[in-house]
Amino acid sequence: MSFRRVVVLAAALVAGAAMAQSAQQKADVSESDAAGGYTFDAAKGKAAYETNCVACHQASGEGLPGTFAPLKGNPATTGDDPTLQLHTIINGAHGVKVEGKTYSGVMPPFGHLSDTVIANIANYERTSWGNHGKLVTPADVAAVRSGKAGAGQAAATTAAAASAPAAAASAPAGSASSPAQAASVASSAVASTPGPLSGDATAGKAKAAVCGACHGLDGNSTDPQYPKLAGQNEHYIVEQLQNFKSGRRKNAIMMGMASPLSPQDMHDIAAYFASQKVTPGVADEALVKAGGTLYREGDAERGIPACMSCHGPDGRGNPGAPYPQLAGQHADYVQQALTAWHDGDTWGTSKHAQIMPSIAKKLDKDDIAAVASYIEGLHTHTDEGEDDAGSSTAP
Repeated sequence: MSFRRVVVLAAALVAGAAMAQSAQQKADVSESDAAGGYTFDAAKGKAAYETNCVACHQASGEGLPGTFAPLKGNPATTGDDPTLQLHTIINGAHGVKVEGKTYSGVMPPFGHLSDTVIANIANYERTSWGNHGKLVTPADVAAVRSGKAGAGQAAATTAAAASAPAAAASAPAGSASSPAQAASVASSAVASTPGPLSGDATAGKAKAAVCGACHGLDGNSTDPQYPKLAGQNEHYIVEQLQNFKSGRRKNAIMMGMASPLSPQDMHDIAAYFASQKVTPGVADEALVKAGGTLYREGDAERGIPACMSCHGPDGRGNPGAPYPQLAGQHADYVQQALTAWHDGDTWGTSKHAQIMPSIAKKLDKDDIAAVASYIEGLHTHTDEGEDDAGSSTAP
């Protein structure tokens, strides 16, 4: 089955679930904040939720047992005071407790989203799955963001987040045994948000020449211990170069490479690699079924979310989050990175960067081998002659 057909099927399932939502949600949608002119748009709320939240909390709002808390029936999403819910969305959390149960999953901060988008997400959660919480406005979000609302609940959430263990970021370079294994596999650190610079791919081509020794002149490395950078999003690559330069990521080669780079150099290099096309990979036919199931569906019983929820159905990633592109990445590289996370390696300290280690520790070696091979066989939808993304034969 092609990934286009998978996406259509998934969309149909989501649409069917939406039709079953209560009449109360329809009534709530019409409510507006007369002073600020904000009206909750359920369609926009649903789209924002599916982009940023569904990977962990699921389309059903039930989360993953023991890992990610349910939003359905959660006091934070059903009560009149939205402070805890909004503070968690903005700042992230770890070790969340809901009605006496503790959930071990790490939620990264989504403070980079606008007040309106966060309000739409919060209201979608407050009016879905039988929830009937009081609607919030962008002004409510701004108040929580500035620390002017709900100090007590916010402080409690902050304390929970502060107990999070050190975790992993991801990086676009290095050897298979180094922190660089996160380049095209991990979710990256939000703490090092790039500045408002724009990269020049033409200038970046010259600056990236030295990178070609390991990553290939066009970003398609031939040695599977080095990740492919071709097609990787600019924001993601810049963020990882900043991590190396600041010392947040430890790798002797990459720290030395990144040290002399200016912010503009980083953007130019990243823009060049982003402009290149990743070469399609080939998956192992014997591993396609198992790897595809984990990638597309995850394993709810073991608390493993679907890879495609963050990295996309065809592995293109999500530049805004930023979640990296995985399509066509070397299976050896992905396997070694996931194994390192599984065994306890951490490559950063941000909450966002803890996502992949927390997931990888739940995978066994067969899971890792299967999903790594499946990822190598993924082709982005821009690849000509796209067929089955997990095919053992390149299209």
